[in-house]
Amino acid sequence: MLTEAKQQELAAVYHGLNPALLLKQINENLECLWRLAEHPREPAKTESHNSSVTAINEATMLVR
Repeated sequence: MLTEAKQQELAAVYHGLNPALLLKQINENLECLWRLAEHPREPAKTESHNSSVTAINEATMLVR
């Protein structure tokens, strides 16, 4: 069972979602992944880690 506060928080997140924008972002990310798959590069480990952390943080912000 969710608390009333958590239910309200989730409802606010749900109502703040923009399906068209989310689809656009998903498609842009897929295009980027395909480009990387076609032309892989060797990034520095710290750069790769920082990029992954940034991507995860950005994705988390979208869900909130």
